Amino acid sequence: MSSYNRFKNNCFRDAMIVPLINSGTSIFAGFVVFSILGFMAEEAGVDVKDVAKQGPGLAFVAYPEALTHLPFSPIWAILFFFMLLTLGLDSQFVMLETVVTAIWEEFSLYTKKWKHSKFGILCIISVVMFILALPMTTRGGMYVFMLLDWYAAGYSVMVISFFELIVVGYLYGPNRLLGDIEFMLDRRVPFKFVWMVMWIAVCPVILIFILVITALYQTDVSFGKYSYPKYSIIIGWMVGMLSIIPIPLYAIFYLLKEKGTILERLQKGIRPSPSWGPAVEPYASQYRSKMRNQHDVALVYTNQAMQYTAPCLQTPVWAESAVD
Repeated sequence: MSSYNRFKNNCFRDAMIVPLINSGTSIFAGFVVFSILGFMAEEAGVDVKDVAKQGPGLAFVAYPEALTHLPFSPIWAILFFFMLLTLGLDSQFVMLETVVTAIWEEFSLYTKKWKHSKFGILCIISVVMFILALPMTTRGGMYVFMLLDWYAAGYSVMVISFFELIVVGYLYGPNRLLGDIEFMLDRRVPFKFVWMVMWIAVCPVILIFILVITALYQTDVSFGKYSYPKYSIIIGWMVGMLSIIPIPLYAIFYLLKEKGTILERLQKGIRPSPSWGPAVEPYASQYRSKMRNQHDVALVYTNQAMQYTAPCLQTPVWAESAVD
């Protein structure tokens, strides 16, 4: 997370390494999983699609069963479930740190007055999440888990990512974002045009395509032969929309609380605030100085453009002499 990095940390390098490792791990895991599933399908004489369905059955039923056919199966089983444990802990670390750090920094005027405020927030959120997760440990917990997993992990991520791309590509501006990255790196970002095209066109189009395809092939949640009732499907959609609804709600709230015409409020809302920038010195002063210089240069070019008259609109020399 950026809150734990130095200001001059090479975020560009990190942004390249993390997706490559993530994608490489997924590809490697795909080879491992489907080689096991292929082995089980061959043993049972069925197609791979009939060996196991997606969801928890793959990790907790089909895969452990395949491990029993390997030499030294207890060792492989221990390694497999230890891997699942570390995977779950790693995911929990990221989610907890994201929520805790966001709350701690948003209310820093109050939290920094208490020495152990961050630990207290962590304890409160952990207890709340523990209580919310208790229903999934009951006999019907798997049905609750499938309902949440089916609706909460799909549309919300893509919709939020799409709005982030709109903000970066069309509101904040890719040039300004690249300038901020170069300010932190103290060097130029390579392939700037490629990043701009990706943020403005390629990535939004891909996300829209995935959203449309997902909507066209969306089916109601099911678990084995059990079909969920209609009211549970409505609850699933409501849970899935909880992370999306704050985006339009805050936009409406902002437009209502600001003064001026609707257009003036909208223009103010899509611009960075004057206080936007690094929070620590000397980078805050350097950033403000950089932005002032860019603003002055823009004013100079604007004034020159206003004073410039196109050659086709200028009065010819022979016409001036004729008037004299």
